[in-house]
Amino acid sequence: MRQAAVRDFASKIDTARTMQAPLPMGVKIRPGLMTITPELAARILAENLFSGQRNKKPIVRVIADEMRRGFFTPGMQIHFGNFEGKLHLVNGQQRLYAVVESETPIEFSILITECETENDLQALYWRHDTVASPRSMRDVLRAAGTAKDQGISVSDEARMIASVKTICGGLTTPNGLHGICEELKSPDRALEAAKPWRPYASQYLACLDRAPTFNGRLFRRRLIMAAGMVTIKHQPAKAEEFWRGAAEDDGLKRHDPRKQLLTFLTANVVNSSSYQSMMRACSLSWNAWFEDRSVATLKANADFKIMFLGTPIGRGKKGAA
Repeated sequence: MRQAAVRDFASKIDTARTMQAPLPMGVKIRPGLMTITPELAARILAENLFSGQRNKKPIVRVIADEMRRGFFTPGMQIHFGNFEGKLHLVNGQQRLYAVVESETPIEFSILITECETENDLQALYWRHDTVASPRSMRDVLRAAGTAKDQGISVSDEARMIASVKTICGGLTTPNGLHGICEELKSPDRALEAAKPWRPYASQYLACLDRAPTFNGRLFRRRLIMAAGMVTIKHQPAKAEEFWRGAAEDDGLKRHDPRKQLLTFLTANVVNSSSYQSMMRACSLSWNAWFEDRSVATLKANADFKIMFLGTPIGRGKKGAA
């Protein structure tokens, strides 16, 4: 499905390149507000793209999704440099690709800057987006105020939202299923996806309240937090005892699965373990605890299937948590 969509997207641009008549930019494009149709966007990209720019397809797909749903803010800038009578697109490439991808006309603010030399044109291009800092998810959460409503810190809520991406992949991939996580790059998508998980995140974080500071940091890793949220959702009583006991380490015996998990996480603080190794350790320790078994170590074969007993993880489709 995704490959077909990419081929269709590429064909739209190729079609624009093969059109015989050149785009009359001097007539079509004027400074000020202007609605750019998918056809015009494709033609601009084919005929007037400043050399050296890359098409960042993951970003394009996120913007296109916002355009389809009406979440894209109209009036954003598309910037051209006018050199020797020809307009060169120096900023707004990803937005125009998204117009083509979404097949949605969008109103933009057109800016045209006169360039006397080719160096002026090059400088106009590289001045864009080289100094400004993009807003992080923490910036979005501070503005939204959702963390305060839940009684948790902004940092913890940002970790929770990152954990939701892992949960979307059934805890089998670090960033969830391809496509799902691209959508979750959009702040409103991420906030919406996180809503049903907020209560479980709060319960999980409560398990860390009395943990030593160092242990609390270990168990706030997004991968571990994802496993915690899923187990708390499906096995609240067992999960609370498991995660609270592992984090507090109040006299745990060596072969206690919770002690083994803490030992594993502590040993992998500096040289971070691979995603698969870390999730295997969580799976092995949880499953042993669930079955009331002791363990001497948390090692598994490379073909070990990640599953969490008492939950849908490992028993059904990805994303079924």
